[in-house]
Amino acid sequence: MAVGYIGGWLITKSVDRKWMNHSFEDLSVLGLALLAYSLAELVGGNGFIGAFCAGLTLGNTAKSICECLYEFGEAEGQLLVLLIFMIYGSTMVFPALSLGNWHIWLYGILSLTLVRMLGVAISCKGMKLRQDTILFLGWFGPRGIASVLYGLLVLEQESVVGNGIIFTTMVITVLCSVFAHGITAFPCANWYAKSIATVDQDMPEMITIKAMPTRLK
Repeated sequence: MAVGYIGGWLITKSVDRKWMNHSFEDLSVLGLALLAYSLAELVGGNGFIGAFCAGLTLGNTAKSICECLYEFGEAEGQLLVLLIFMIYGSTMVFPALSLGNWHIWLYGILSLTLVRMLGVAISCKGMKLRQDTILFLGWFGPRGIASVLYGLLVLEQESVVGNGIIFTTMVITVLCSVFAHGITAFPCANWYAKSIATVDQDMPEMITIKAMPTRLK
């Protein structure tokens, strides 16, 4: 929170006084994320949670710089995702394929279908969403990069038993996700767009969500 608040204040002041040009204003979000991550890890905390909390604080206390950060964040986010998948494909897939068996493949398929879709359906209970919306949410999210990151966080703990099985299961599940969700993304998105086009404006899917108020100024 300190990184997000103080960093946002410094960036805002630097931009207002013309001490920082637009390029470095864009790069500042990456610097703050890395700083929050590093400081959290330095004191034995979770770097991802540290960066997340810094982002929450920055978004609520430095709104004047958020627009350019959103634009740059989207671009750098896609780049980092591509790099992670590049590393994943080049270093993890083939070792996992050599160790995988039909039990792991079955688990991976069930995780992407029955297990996750059932969990999403339960979590959406009471929201009065349409069945096609719940089906769409259950099939497409969450997926991909989060599994790799959280899996590696677990595997770095030396006390965890069965690291090999966990690693192989994670890699094979993500591999199935890459192809299954990648191939179905375009046709399923078009299908859902056509399905939701006829929904009344007062349906839960069409309600406009108001921005949360700023708690800290």
